Amino acid sequence: MMEKVPVKTDNLDGVEIEINKNLTQFAAGHVCTEYEQSRKVTFSNVENNVYILRKRTAIIIATENSCSCGFFSSMGLPCRYIMAVRREKNLPIYLSSLARLRWTRSYYLSSHSVFKNMEPQGGLRIIPKQKTESDKYSETSKVTRNINLIMSTLPNDKYQYYLGKLKHFENLLTTDKLINVSEFLHDQNEDITEQPHNLLLIDTPNKIFTRFRENCCAK
Repeated sequence: MMEKVPVKTDNLDGVEIEINKNLTQFAAGHVCTEYEQSRKVTFSNVENNVYILRKRTAIIIATENSCSCGFFSSMGLPCRYIMAVRREKNLPIYLSSLARLRWTRSYYLSSHSVFKNMEPQGGLRIIPKQKTESDKYSETSKVTRNINLIMSTLPNDKYQYYLGKLKHFENLLTTDKLINVSEFLHDQNEDITEQPHNLLLIDTPNKIFTRFRENCCAK
């Protein structure tokens, strides 16, 4: 499926037009929402050029280039707090370099070949439908929700162990590295805390470990 861009820009201001020009439709939708919400942000105080917002459940610490909020940390997209800081400092509200490369339209178009054609008998070309970012986000969410449920039931030692492996796996994905998965049997009497950092324990009766090996070549 071809990535779509907004056709009508009559109701968009300059910042929203720039966001939609730079990002994929999925990412732009989220960032435009953050942009709208940034107008409502009021910081508690400013210390050493760091803007602080104290909420009932968390403390948000933001600068013009970074933020401690979950949206910026997990999505890698400019959040409402960063844009609010930039507005306060009279800087361009949206900065394209704050978005991870994978969310940009240029990266999407260069890495997702729309016309991966198959040539069946008779010369008829079939263009397979590609999943949209929303489709992939939905499928991935089902997997991560299941992981969250499993992790929440683990003892603290295993929880910390698995959390470290998940963070390592996340780092590999963030840096666009290819990952190879292989399995081998593990002695149940062996201490899992002494295993190398590239092992992830799978909760199965046979005590099988899964090894995530970083490929030498980036995608």
